[in-house]
Amino acid sequence: MNDEHFGLAQVLMTLFPGHPGRHIAWIPGGEEGKKNVRERPQQAVLNDYRIHLGRASDEGPGAVGIVPGIKTGKVWRTPWVALDFDNVTHSDLAAYCDLLSQKGLSCLISTGTTGRGAHLYFLLDTAITLTQAHRGLTFLKEIARHMRVGNIDLRPSAQLQRGPGLLLPYRGADRDGLGINPLIDFTTGAFIPLTELLEFPRQPVATFTTLTRLRSPAAFIAGPTRSYRPARLPALESVIPESTDRWAAELERLADFWEEGRRYYLTLAATAYGWHQGVPADQIMTDLLHLAEENNDEEWKERRTVIQSSLKRADEGEPMAYHQFYEEAGVPSPAGGATAAVRQEVEEMLDALMADPWKGAGGKTDRSLLKILLALAWKQRID
Repeated sequence: MNDEHFGLAQVLMTLFPGHPGRHIAWIPGGEEGKKNVRERPQQAVLNDYRIHLGRASDEGPGAVGIVPGIKTGKVWRTPWVALDFDNVTHSDLAAYCDLLSQKGLSCLISTGTTGRGAHLYFLLDTAITLTQAHRGLTFLKEIARHMRVGNIDLRPSAQLQRGPGLLLPYRGADRDGLGINPLIDFTTGAFIPLTELLEFPRQPVATFTTLTRLRSPAAFIAGPTRSYRPARLPALESVIPESTDRWAAELERLADFWEEGRRYYLTLAATAYGWHQGVPADQIMTDLLHLAEENNDEEWKERRTVIQSSLKRADEGEPMAYHQFYEEAGVPSPAGGATAAVRQEVEEMLDALMADPWKGAGGKTDRSLLKILLALAWKQRID
């Protein structure tokens, strides 16, 4: 990461974007041993992050806190979530974090701002809705309660975008990239310099959102483990702003086509498209019902049933195709897709290809196969 082109304050702001209308600030004063934290009725700006990273914030005042929640249209999402533990040490959390790591969850820890607690962060590879975030954290809180690990506050809280904020890590980090309370990779115990955090692997959303469907902490604890293989960082544009991602763009595009005679097929098509893009099931449901509501679709109950049954089939391993449903609706597929003409040409190519013997007996070569694939790609591009 080139700090000359991307300053530390911008890094912190990118990783921890906050509510567009609120943030918290630690200001001088207050009772002995207690933080004097006040809410500010505006979004934290780059200069607030710079002050947070300055050496003058070492003692606390000047630190900035963020309320989870960035808004895409009318949907609230967040690319980070956190658990705030009171009066525990990192060693108290060792068994808890070890369990989460075994289940494929990336534990990034920092000390609490006063040194008496701990914050556990998940930096997600894609922003999720605040509802999904809170449901996942609620289950993690149940796990901690089952393991008798301290008191916990959730970010986002039950109040979602109206809830309290959380003072950020890396206070005073502009001198060494670490500061007073840097993030620590639980699996290695190593401090993660802020200069390297943009390149650090993110928590796969698919694993985190699985928590929203679980009900038994005991079954989770006793269940199978998996190796943690974190996803690499996405391009920044895919996180902030979220309106540029493919799913949001497709929802915006479909608003122009959401009319009687098309809505049923578009519901099937968009559900399958979202599933192929890796969008969590809860988000697909929320976003498509919102789309229906915004376009005066009175049959939203039927839409919900269609979405539920499609996602259920996908969970059971049934293939999810979307091009055919876009065709039924008379709407182009979001990525162009394979038209009927292209599919027919594919079948003809495959018939011709498989009718001849393969290499070693005077048949097709690797080069001829490549030519067919390139021809198909070009044909699909121009259709």
